[in-house]
Amino acid sequence: MKKQAAALILCAILVISLSACKNGNSEGEITAAKPVMTLGEYTIDEGVYRFLYATYKARYLSMYSDASDTSAFWNAEFSDGVTNAARFDDLVRDNIRMYLVAEKLFDDEGLSISDSALAEIDDYIDELVSERFDGDRGKLEASLVGYGADADAFREVTVTSEKMTRLFDHYFASNGTRALTDDDRSAYYTEHYVRFAQINVNDAYAYVESDGAYVQNEDGTYKTRDLTDAERAKKDAIISEIDDALAAGESVESLYSDYSENTDYPDGYYFSRESAVSYDEKLVDTAFSLAVGEYAKLRTEHGTFWIERLELPKDGWALTGSADFFGDLDDAVKNELFDELLKSHFSEIVEDAEAVDSVSVKNLKPNYDLY
Repeated sequence: MKKQAAALILCAILVISLSACKNGNSEGEITAAKPVMTLGEYTIDEGVYRFLYATYKARYLSMYSDASDTSAFWNAEFSDGVTNAARFDDLVRDNIRMYLVAEKLFDDEGLSISDSALAEIDDYIDELVSERFDGDRGKLEASLVGYGADADAFREVTVTSEKMTRLFDHYFASNGTRALTDDDRSAYYTEHYVRFAQINVNDAYAYVESDGAYVQNEDGTYKTRDLTDAERAKKDAIISEIDDALAAGESVESLYSDYSENTDYPDGYYFSRESAVSYDEKLVDTAFSLAVGEYAKLRTEHGTFWIERLELPKDGWALTGSADFFGDLDDAVKNELFDELLKSHFSEIVEDAEAVDSVSVKNLKPNYDLY
């Protein structure tokens, strides 16, 4: 769940420095323009703070099938004892703080948004009103009023999103002021990546073939079928051989080329928890849980796997044969550096602690109109 919440918040809409209207709310009375967080002349008001929470919550519930707006779900705990609700609330609040800092830094850096870019934002909002509110701006207002926001505030939401993008590019685009270094890449790699050897035996299914080619479904995936008794017996025998060899002292790494059904990466697999979403998070989580030299056997929907954690070589991201695992490394490094820069200003933010804590994913209705 932690990775899911983080991914949600990184792509969520931004709400910074907006004035709230004075309106009642079924979740509690909203005071006009009451600041929740303040950084110099920049503020996040109570109504917008609630709107942001409600929007995040709707997006979260819509994107993840294992999430539900129930006490049982929000009170469920991670392995460290922290509940889903507490983790989500912490992530949302930190991101709101980062957005507030970004609003100030955008101006401090002397950045601006052109009239043409603002016109594109207005066109986007017009399209949204047409698609979601039948072209009726009054319906947009009605969806916002309960949180203490209005259509003007929502426009500023979209403007702030553009500011965030431009600030990031100001630092990290190809001609930005903060060029990445190999030291940046190495630091991120050392902190976030695991390397492991993997043997896989697909005893879960077989692919359907026709004229020597795999048959595809309409969605582009490949059709599968159950294994025959003979095929399963052969797979079982291979699995037993691997288990016996490991029990006798062999390593997953040494058996890889002889037994794995995928032998494209003899030097190992490299993943961070973030990049694991493109592979199999269960396998990567298992690798992180092991000490170097330890192995584990597990099953997934794709069959039986043996994972052995390997030593992480210096600057593995630059080694021949590892390029497939680091295509998004620079983006990940930039995102972390940007987050660290914004968080370094958190101590300058003045907060109304009661107002901050009064809003939680547990007590606010999701805003499905603008998620």
